[in-house]
Amino acid sequence: MVDNTLLIGGGIVAAGIFYFMSQGNGEDSTLEDTQATSYVGVSGDGTADNRIVEILGTGDFLEECSPTSIGDSTESQCLTPLWKANESIVLEHPLAATNSQYEKYYFTVSILTDMTTSMTEDAFNALPEGQLIGDYTIDVERSGAWQQDLRWTLNQNATESHGAISKSNAMDAANSVAPTWNQCLTAFGGYMPGKVAATGDDIILRQGYFNDAGQFRYEKQGADGNAYPVTLDKFGLDMSGNVIPLYAQLQWKCAIGDSWTNSGGAIQVTSANILGMVGDNADGSICHIPCFPATLPTSGVALGCTLPSVSISYPSKINVYCDERASSGQDCSNVPTSAGGLTYTEWWNLTGLNTPTTMQKGGWNTPSGAVWSKVFNSWGVPRVFSDTQGWYVYASSSNDTKHYLNSVLPGFKAAYTRQTKTCTCPTDTNNAGTTFTITDKSSCPGEGSILEGDDEWKTTYCGGLAPVVGCIDSRATNYCPTCIDSTPANDPCALPSANLCTYPFGTVLSECQDGGGFGGGGGGDLGGGGTVGEAPPNDDTDESPSGGGGTGGIPGFNPPQGGSNFVNLLGAENILKPHNVIHTGHSFINW
Repeated sequence: MVDNTLLIGGGIVAAGIFYFMSQGNGEDSTLEDTQATSYVGVSGDGTADNRIVEILGTGDFLEECSPTSIGDSTESQCLTPLWKANESIVLEHPLAATNSQYEKYYFTVSILTDMTTSMTEDAFNALPEGQLIGDYTIDVERSGAWQQDLRWTLNQNATESHGAISKSNAMDAANSVAPTWNQCLTAFGGYMPGKVAATGDDIILRQGYFNDAGQFRYEKQGADGNAYPVTLDKFGLDMSGNVIPLYAQLQWKCAIGDSWTNSGGAIQVTSANILGMVGDNADGSICHIPCFPATLPTSGVALGCTLPSVSISYPSKINVYCDERASSGQDCSNVPTSAGGLTYTEWWNLTGLNTPTTMQKGGWNTPSGAVWSKVFNSWGVPRVFSDTQGWYVYASSSNDTKHYLNSVLPGFKAAYTRQTKTCTCPTDTNNAGTTFTITDKSSCPGEGSILEGDDEWKTTYCGGLAPVVGCIDSRATNYCPTCIDSTPANDPCALPSANLCTYPFGTVLSECQDGGGFGGGGGGDLGGGGTVGEAPPNDDTDESPSGGGGTGGIPGFNPPQGGSNFVNLLGAENILKPHNVIHTGHSFINW
């Protein structure tokens, strides 16, 4: 086997000498070098030089293949023997098989052999029978540029070993003496320190604006505080495949024209403090690739910045809505809805007090930014919410943090009074003519709006509906179960013009039979005066006037005025009492 400490010569090829002999055979012969352009089992390539090699004491043991021991037997494999080795071998970087970025790093190794007639007799005699001894040297070149800032080895050239000729069994496989990657690397002084061989995983150092005021960024740095050697959004890998340590330095400034100022020391970026493509960032909604830091700084004011001032104008009207967010704990189930969603529950008007014209405003996610956005930079009437602590707004639909208006602008709510409206109770209520006050409305109930609903408000504000005087007789067609009787009480037997009740045609009211009849007094059915009158004395003549209330409704008689409008001539005999009909002094027929 070769003494590898003597093999490497940085591009310098020393002539190699092969010695061989077969004891007992001293014939000279000439052997033409007809080896193939490459040898099996070695990844190199090259062109055979087709030299004429003089061999002393040739024998019949020069096979085309080198013998290889396999177990207890010796078999021949077609591996190029050392005596034929005049080819190049490419040694690739150990990581090239798994990372294509390392394929550009390789050594080209040339194994060079030769044979001459130089050998001492003692050396000749000491050789085993059938032994072919040769000399060889190795030449190594590396890939890449030679410049200091570009090459990947420390030294430009390999360490030279002039005159170091190694001898070995010429029938050994040529690749048996090939140097390893590390041997070649050592000959060139090792890897260039700080060399970025490849790029690794993706990483973004985040930047942006603080929530309140100012900007921030994270600067890439190496372990020495200098700029990181990779400008891409990736980690760097050294020549051995190790991640080059990456540090992030927080920097801030208040205005665009300001210079960046460091905040604290640099922090090494590791898998433990990045926001990767899992969990909250699995969909890339925060960072489209892994980023640092997982949590952003929020306050430039804490670092020395001042909130900027903006002009404001208090709105003339504020609507307070029911807060339907689960986090608010408010029950909005009974709040009426409109086409635009939940309606406001309160309406407040600006009173005209002196109000600020400017305010200090941070970013949209800060209390001042949220208040400014929702109250002073919104379309229409601002909508706020209310709890025991006061009026508040949210920065966004996805942020459940309450930002109270008075914490940003003290006395804001005091500048507003709640909308009120004075109304008068209508005549159909118990409190007719009295006034009442409602809130959050621009009109009184019942003023024509189709959204006013039922008359429940009359009960709430006006003592309920006043009773209606009407017919309380269930026999009447205009019976009113909710009505009250007139004062004095309605007379069902009175004329229609004086009667609150209207009865169906043909109805006979029993209370209207007595005291009327044919006379004119009481609302009878035969003439409108009531029932048939009392019979005259027996000595009374037929010409004597009847005793009732008129002559009734029989043809030939003039019915008296007054009485009920319900006259039933066809059934008149049914309402005549028997004693009137059978009276001896009067005959119904003669009447």
